[in-house]
Amino acid sequence: MFDLLKSNSVVNETLLAFLATVALLIGTAPAGEIIFTSDTQIACDNMMYEGEDIVVDGAELTVDCEHSFNSLTVINAGTVTHSVAPGGEKLAMDLTIAQDVTVDVTSSIDVSEKGYGPAGGPGAGGSSTNSGGAGAGHGGVGGNSFAVGVIGGEAYGSMTQPTHLGSGGGEGWDFGPSPGGKGGGSLRLTVAGTLTVEGSLIADAETPATGRGGGGSGGSINLDVGTLAGSGDIRADGGARGPLTLNPAGGGAGGRIAIHYDADAFTGTRTACGGEGNEWGGAGTVFTKSSSQTWGDLAIDNCGNADTSAVTPVPAPDVPQDPITLDTLVISGDAVADPHVMMTVGSLEIS
Repeated sequence: MFDLLKSNSVVNETLLAFLATVALLIGTAPAGEIIFTSDTQIACDNMMYEGEDIVVDGAELTVDCEHSFNSLTVINAGTVTHSVAPGGEKLAMDLTIAQDVTVDVTSSIDVSEKGYGPAGGPGAGGSSTNSGGAGAGHGGVGGNSFAVGVIGGEAYGSMTQPTHLGSGGGEGWDFGPSPGGKGGGSLRLTVAGTLTVEGSLIADAETPATGRGGGGSGGSINLDVGTLAGSGDIRADGGARGPLTLNPAGGGAGGRIAIHYDADAFTGTRTACGGEGNEWGGAGTVFTKSSSQTWGDLAIDNCGNADTSAVTPVPAPDVPQDPITLDTLVISGDAVADPHVMMTVGSLEIS
């Protein structure tokens, strides 16, 4: 009997050791993909998907505030966005990805029109009770309305680390109030591996569909990546004025894009252009910096929208007015840069 008990004890210890090893392996093994095929929201306080491999397949995934995933894949006309923040609510998307992010050619990470509501935000366009509203400012100054004294919103925010929402265009008048366009949202992505954009990353503002509202201003896209790849679009454009051309509204300014990277293999477009209006919105800013650079490069491009009133202050008036040093400054597409501080530039190109 003693020998039998001793034998059972050895078996039990071996079984327990085996089960403990299995439990350890299960605990450390990578989790399977979580695939979203229907519209879903991950709220600010929802932590159940942290560290997971996320796939958005033909659906819209709304992700608010800060979250960390192992990887993110957006395919088959999928979209990742954040909730609307008309009053400046703290809902901007801020994702940290341990591995890679892939956005296929049919898909997007799109926070367009998710910023401040009409006539809202730090760069809100001026409103009118008898004419068009003015465009909102952000990366540049908003376009003035046809109406005297109804001026575009101010530029604001950082060129190198943008996080602000875009502002709302001013309210106009067309036998009643004409709301301005909403501002673009705010997207921050920190990707340890490769961010591949074959589709689009967008933080565009709204163009009012009716009336004489001013265009909203583009939002913010802030990327910190190992490698940037793909041939898609990265865009934070301002909205155009409302469609009525008599006593028209002003266009919204472009937003801000900043890309910090170790390697750049991206061959697509990067724009933060102002929108059309009585006066066009000013160009936004596109700042890029390699980990091997000391200062980084700044591009100010208004996509050929010739309007000398469409100004881009460098820097915006709400940030420290310290001297600026850049490796390269490119001013193109009829943009008008308005330096407010001493600037030291290794290479200057104006076209």
